[in-house]
Amino acid sequence: MTKKQIDTISKSIKQVLPYELFFLLGISLLIVPGFVYIGDLIINKHSFSTLNFLYISFLIVFLFIALLFNKIALIIMVDRVSNNKSIKSKEVISQSISKLLSYLNYKNISSIVLYLLFIPFLYFTIFGYVTIYILKLYDIELDLILSLIIAYVLLVLLFFKNLYFCNYMVIENKNKNKAVKASTNLIKGNITKNISNILVIHLVMVIGLLLIASLYKILFSHNLLNTVTNFNTIMFTVFWVFTTLAISLYTTSINSSIGVMFNNYKREKHELFKNNKSLRANNWLIIPKLCKYTFILFSVILIYDNVHKELSYEPPKPINTEITAHRGFSMVYPENTMAALKGAKEEDAKWIEVDVQKTSDGQYVIFHDDDLNRITGYYGHVADLRLADLRTLDYGSYFDKKYSGEKIPLLSEVLDYSKKNKLNVILDLKNDWEKIDYYEKDIIDMINKYHYANHCVIETPFYKQIRNIKRIDSKIKTAYLIAMPTEEVFDLTDADIISIDSININSYWINNIHNAGKKVYVWTPNDEEQLRQLLTLEIDNIITDNVEVALELKNNDEETTNN
Repeated sequence: MTKKQIDTISKSIKQVLPYELFFLLGISLLIVPGFVYIGDLIINKHSFSTLNFLYISFLIVFLFIALLFNKIALIIMVDRVSNNKSIKSKEVISQSISKLLSYLNYKNISSIVLYLLFIPFLYFTIFGYVTIYILKLYDIELDLILSLIIAYVLLVLLFFKNLYFCNYMVIENKNKNKAVKASTNLIKGNITKNISNILVIHLVMVIGLLLIASLYKILFSHNLLNTVTNFNTIMFTVFWVFTTLAISLYTTSINSSIGVMFNNYKREKHELFKNNKSLRANNWLIIPKLCKYTFILFSVILIYDNVHKELSYEPPKPINTEITAHRGFSMVYPENTMAALKGAKEEDAKWIEVDVQKTSDGQYVIFHDDDLNRITGYYGHVADLRLADLRTLDYGSYFDKKYSGEKIPLLSEVLDYSKKNKLNVILDLKNDWEKIDYYEKDIIDMINKYHYANHCVIETPFYKQIRNIKRIDSKIKTAYLIAMPTEEVFDLTDADIISIDSININSYWINNIHNAGKKVYVWTPNDEEQLRQLLTLEIDNIITDNVEVALELKNNDEETTNN
């Protein structure tokens, strides 16, 4: 790529980036949350699966249309910059909508399929991340995923000569067949250059996204920052802003590069530049038709759903939500100590949740953080110290001086106390347990030593570890820990429970997870109003620091139901 081309791409990025950033912000801040809100209302009030399917389908179609609109707008803007024309917002939006409406008909299905073929290639970094996530979630063999990637790359290379067909359709109003033929002639002799340029952009974006992810991980794992109020919300917002900016830069760079190369090759081959003719206004007539048919379809299904609900009405089942004391009664006592466990028992909690780690001499202790500093003031890691060294530290004074002298509990002590006091236990495995299979066997052996398998749940964010647990002892109950649920959780056969961040739970996930034969746990709501709302849902277990209030609300609800 010549210096002149790079300068043109740089100029294009600077002018187009604000528009792309504004578009993504609008989608992520307004459109998608709006759809989610409406979806929650529909799903919470209407459990009929057809309506849910229609809503999900409608959302997917809308996002695809938004993606297609964005592609058209980017082509128009980059073309204007490449030809030293100013970008006029109203004109770009009007042209993009007109073009979009003209393409939304059955005659252009083949064009849309061809466009979809190129999306994963052009945005390979994003699709690569999703692929890695699925690979890790399902523990899919690397050979299989590599085979699929190679097959896809070969398919793209087979059709790579059609790379510029979108540009011809948008800029010169060519139909699909003429656009494909023109693209084939234009790219002849330049395929290697095109692939190289796109791969370079991918490489730069991979480095950028890895830096953002690394920074987020460092900040998120820092114990001092974890004490900040609403820390998770702040960090998610920061991560979301940087990611949105990175994706905006990514899509702008890819499309600017393609647009500049498109114009450059046309000049090299002395191909005439044709003006983009305006489209007929009657293309806009499709909008009221779509609205009318969508309204009719939703109305029919809603009416059917209401009739169906009336005919199949059953009295509501009594809510039997369990309350778990998070790290013991950690709102009133120092977390993960025997004092916190005894406090939970005094509050009449039936469940406790504790965090398990391994010491350097092979003992299993109850502690949450990787670093000891927040709790003990000692700069060191649990995994690097012996039990005798850990026992010399004070685990209570950070919370209140009256608890000075509290020692780190052993897992065996917790299991012994729980069995004697008839407490159910959730064991949350900490650190990078995924790589070390024998940890799971040690934990299971200890549970079975106390004959307490029916009263214990092992919780972990690593599905591979859950599979190991079930292979060792299928009777052990397992909980898959996840912040935001996805459709994949329905198929995780080795997970008995899906444990979800309470801010991301609704009736849709609860109903479908239950339908998949699994229980639903949520963590860690502490606000009284949020606890009150969660208790109205059919959640199996609420893990909270605010045990006293949660139990009081639950008992009040049960009394009201019984009366």
